Amino acid sequence: MSDLFTPIQAREQHPILAFFARRPVTVTVLLLATTVLGVISLQLTPVELFPAGFEPKSLSVSVPYNKAGDTVSPLTVEREVTLPVEAELSTIPGVQDLNATSARDGADFDLEFDGDRDMDEAYAEIMAAVERARLRLPSDVGRIQVRRFRGSSGGWPVAFVSFYWEDGTVDPYLTLERVVQPYLESVDGVASVSFDGARTKFIALDLDPEKTRAYGVNLSELLQRLRGDNFRAPAGKTTVRQKMDLGTGQMQERDIYLVADSRFHSIEEIENLPVRPGLRIADITRHSHDNKGVYETYGVSSYVRVNGREGATCRIFKTGDANTVAVGERVEKALQDLQSKPQLKGFSARIAWNQGDTIKESIGNLMQTLAWGGLLAFVVLLVFLKSWRLSLVIALSIPLSMTLTLAVMFLMGETINLLALMGFTLAGGMLLDNSIVVAENVYRRHALGEAPEAAVVRGAGEVGLALILATSTTVIVFISVIFLSSEPFLSFVMGKIGLPVCLSLAFSIVLAIGVIPMTMFRAGLLKAHQTSRGRRWFTGLRARLAYRWSERNNFERLLLVPGIALWECVALVAGRNAEGAPSTPIVDRIAEWYVRTVRWLMPARYMVALCVVPGSVILWFVLMGATTKTDQNQGNRDRISISANFSGGSDIMIRRKALLVTEIAPGSAAEKARVRVGDFVLGYNGRPITLPEDLERLAAAVPAGSPMSIEIARGTATGSLDIEAGPTGIKGNMEETQPLRDAIAGRYVLDVEDILLGVDGAGEKRKRAMADGMSEEMALATYGRTPKEADEAFGIESLSVSFSAARARFYISVQPDRVGESGVLYTKMMAALPERAGVELRGQFEGGSSASSEVSIRINGPDTQRLLLLADDIAVRLQSIEGLEGVQVDTTEGIDELTVGVDRQRAAAFGVEPNMLSQVLAFQLSGTTLREFQQGDNLLPLRVRFAPPEDAAGNSRDPNLQDVSETRVFTGTGGSVAAKAITKTSGLAKSGLGEIRRRNRQTSLRVVGTTSTEDLGRIRQQVNMAMEGVKFPAGYTQELGGRFGEFESRLTELLWMALAALALVFLLMCFLFESILKPACILAVSVPGALVGGYGALWVTGTPFDIMTGLGLVVLIGVVVNNGIVLVDLINRLRAEGVERKEAVETAARQRMRPILLTSLTTAFGLIPMALGNSNFVGQPYYPMGRMVLGGILLSMVYTLVLVPLLYTILDDFGEAGKSWIYVLLGKAGAASEA
Repeated sequence: MSDLFTPIQAREQHPILAFFARRPVTVTVLLLATTVLGVISLQLTPVELFPAGFEPKSLSVSVPYNKAGDTVSPLTVEREVTLPVEAELSTIPGVQDLNATSARDGADFDLEFDGDRDMDEAYAEIMAAVERARLRLPSDVGRIQVRRFRGSSGGWPVAFVSFYWEDGTVDPYLTLERVVQPYLESVDGVASVSFDGARTKFIALDLDPEKTRAYGVNLSELLQRLRGDNFRAPAGKTTVRQKMDLGTGQMQERDIYLVADSRFHSIEEIENLPVRPGLRIADITRHSHDNKGVYETYGVSSYVRVNGREGATCRIFKTGDANTVAVGERVEKALQDLQSKPQLKGFSARIAWNQGDTIKESIGNLMQTLAWGGLLAFVVLLVFLKSWRLSLVIALSIPLSMTLTLAVMFLMGETINLLALMGFTLAGGMLLDNSIVVAENVYRRHALGEAPEAAVVRGAGEVGLALILATSTTVIVFISVIFLSSEPFLSFVMGKIGLPVCLSLAFSIVLAIGVIPMTMFRAGLLKAHQTSRGRRWFTGLRARLAYRWSERNNFERLLLVPGIALWECVALVAGRNAEGAPSTPIVDRIAEWYVRTVRWLMPARYMVALCVVPGSVILWFVLMGATTKTDQNQGNRDRISISANFSGGSDIMIRRKALLVTEIAPGSAAEKARVRVGDFVLGYNGRPITLPEDLERLAAAVPAGSPMSIEIARGTATGSLDIEAGPTGIKGNMEETQPLRDAIAGRYVLDVEDILLGVDGAGEKRKRAMADGMSEEMALATYGRTPKEADEAFGIESLSVSFSAARARFYISVQPDRVGESGVLYTKMMAALPERAGVELRGQFEGGSSASSEVSIRINGPDTQRLLLLADDIAVRLQSIEGLEGVQVDTTEGIDELTVGVDRQRAAAFGVEPNMLSQVLAFQLSGTTLREFQQGDNLLPLRVRFAPPEDAAGNSRDPNLQDVSETRVFTGTGGSVAAKAITKTSGLAKSGLGEIRRRNRQTSLRVVGTTSTEDLGRIRQQVNMAMEGVKFPAGYTQELGGRFGEFESRLTELLWMALAALALVFLLMCFLFESILKPACILAVSVPGALVGGYGALWVTGTPFDIMTGLGLVVLIGVVVNNGIVLVDLINRLRAEGVERKEAVETAARQRMRPILLTSLTTAFGLIPMALGNSNFVGQPYYPMGRMVLGGILLSMVYTLVLVPLLYTILDDFGEAGKSWIYVLLGKAGAASEA
């Protein structure tokens, strides 16, 4: 052992550490100043959901294309727009994936870039590529937009708000546009507000088609007249002379600007406008409404309902530099103020999602986890140290290190976000490790007889280098992932988590080496122990109990347990001044037992090492195979979305149409059945009447081969469909499919609302349905439950739906107190939803995981039809896989088209231009919009159109083909001719795919499905087995996508990062020990122990292995080697001082057992709240990471204490043997050279 140092000798050997000990005021002032800076930084640092840069490395390009004012087929868009733009975009460097979508209204491109790509530079290059491509594009291409995600929110809205209103509310959409939107956009920090589901209101001037034809009105001339007469424009400037002063009579010139105002100020003014002498517009119009404005229905893409009422959803975006939490709070306050305004009477607003609330909840969970972890670590210190003052001094390392870290992060421009807080939580327990080791060594030096000042200086100096290295191993792990990872997501996440971890650990070293010893010295924790009578009594009791424990058998020891527990409690409350290193009899006995165990195993060390180390590796492989792998552990899943896709096709549409029949006279051969369906689009007036669910009822009512005409009434839209019931089922033409789709979509939405919400009146509807012969089960499934029944059954907080003719999507928020049952509730919902022919249902959780529940297989190739055949084959194979639901080919259904061609010879004979024919037909269907019209306080578009046709009952309906064919077109001679006389139709046809998708310049299709299972590895294995029989032609490829692709790539990346971290840690230890064998000794013990412990904890608790667990595994590599470094470092120092190897190993084991136990247990207890809690990282739970690290640390601690001394001697033997062989070889070589 080394000689004792005097304070002067200690100061000379460690002058920097002596400065801390001798300058307490300076150190305290510096510490307080930085602490105050940290507290101020905590108040000033912005709080965000994600740090800046979390937004995806992607850009999107949108190219609208309306040829001659109309949409075109996706195939035409692909040929004329997509391919030229794609060719230019593919030349941009750094593009990882280029996805293109060709639709009827244009082309969209999504570009994903490499993780290190500068997005400002990429944006500029895309703009240049777009300008080059524009030279090759048609002239009908609109304004090309290039969009990118900016800000820490990643382009996400700061809030989603649902607005809904009572039936009969006047101008709801106009109120949203003119009142709600400006008010919300005036909120500080709000950048923009947009609505989904809102419809445009316009003033309708309805022309009577019969009167227009009878009077021979030229529509083209009339529209030009209306456009030309409705204007307000500057007319120039003139000068006038005005008398300025009556007293002087002086005249002064003044400039006057003239404005020509020919705007229409009322509908009556328009109606009185002369068409020609003796004919006004009023003479050819139909007064079908009060001219206060009507809402658009034709061509509306989607509708929204909220909690069973008509509504709209609102997306609120914040400015880039605004504080998300503050903006969210101001938005909530603004919504409260809005609902008190009289203009919003009858309106209700509900915040569906507030990013600020998510941040506050997540931060609150993390802060609670951090607080509990720190408290548990402090309790461990108290139990071991038996001194509340020393425990408090050491525990101060946590808040001080974190406060200093916050100050540095603020100066670096960082924000407080979920990733940073996760780093603080992970580092919490580790911040005590360095202080514990230093405090223990200081006490040891003082117990040897050194003066307090010399003990604190030399005690900190002896372990300083080892602590710096041990901390560097943790830092090097994060550096390896940040700089060596090719996965941008992992690199970014580990960088943002690692920054607070690395900074706080660095500050903990400074505090442990400089501040903690100084505080121990100045606080009198190292003064000579003054023994009082009472304290001597407790000490004597402790000794007697410990002595008697060693002499008694197991039964008698049980009788001593109460006495030992009483002494420990009293000692814990009373505290003890240190006399040597603070200790307890139990810990002393454990230390002696531990040393005896090492001494007993030493002769058999080779056998122990050969059994334990390889056995641990084998056990790790077994546990790894038994652990489920998933990309999304189950967390707080508080939102559910259910999609209903209404597939097309003639047969399916007719069968769905047949489900709408209410009654058929049995046995009649050609009866007309009238079907009334509620007006689901125009204000949802009324509810549908009882509808039979059995298609066979219709088929049985009509004799085979007999024709039957069914009349459809849908509010303002009616039409007829001729069908024929035959041996193979029901067939027919599909001229009226679009109105039918609207009716079916609306009907299904209302049915689902009745079931999930249990709206008032559902019970009465059930009674009426059962009275008509419907079974009770069918009536319950069709018309839902009462509000109480639905609340108990499904736990729905709110329900909103966005739907169109093609699909509907229901968004369901689960009641907060029933979030834990979300899986069961989801299963109940899916089982309760009504089944309809042609309706495909898919559901997934929205709030419980940052990953989607969708899995997919992408196939690429040159021919779309061949891809469709392959995709259909794959879909059939995947449908048999258990746990994989909703398997289908991800395509968008094409729209039914009827091609109307111009008979050029007949058109020329009548003097009709084809362009004029196109304009007249377009006007017949949708009218034309003129300039805005002043209606009271509002400016509304003025639309001139033909009045909607009426059915026999006088109800308005949409124009049908017969109406269009009878449209009169003016000839060159002043007469008119019916459109059908100069046109020819090619029959109803489907336009193929509604969208054509390409990926990296190849046509691409996806087969998608959803799965709620966490065992993604099993699903992947079954998918691979199902795909074995699929034969892909040359030029066609397939790849796993969705959850499959991301999970596999990230797992592979994590494996490489773990190996890289292991290599860097090994090299760093080689630098400290100047040896290869000693670092190998530490890694060969600590890493297998960590792997077995981590995977064992997952296996015991049934926790799947996910991405968060993988990150914990990488971090674990840098943490578990710390104990081995401290132990081997002391062995080396003792041997350097001349101590024999056996004694050095036993002495180091005895002296380092306490700090190893303390550091491991404080870190482990600090992780218990994380391992047991249910806190989420935006839906992704991080308890798997806590369990992995916790289990790895505990078992690695045992491995390090027992196996490192054994393996150290084994490798030392190998080293000595190697040296002997080298000496022998060198000796022989020298003798040979002399000879």
